[in-house]
Amino acid sequence: MSIKHPIMRGKDNIVKQTLSDPEEIRESKTDPLVYLFYKNFDRRYCVVVKIENGSGFLITAYPVDAIKEGTMVWKK
Repeated sequence: MSIKHPIMRGKDNIVKQTLSDPEEIRESKTDPLVYLFYKNFDRRYCVVVKIENGSGFLITAYPVDAIKEGTMVWKK
């Protein structure tokens, strides 16, 4: 199995917490079925999910320096 962002190895808990208790959710500006979940821990992380046919799946997760552009869906 290849890992797109090796820096996320062992950070499953960050992904789960970001999805269950995000600080902000944005819709991707390139795909309205893709949502970016953001949360700060030791740094800010983004978890990217695609929703299709009533279910979602994880695309990727990675640390970010800034929140990407896109339509604000929800903010804490």
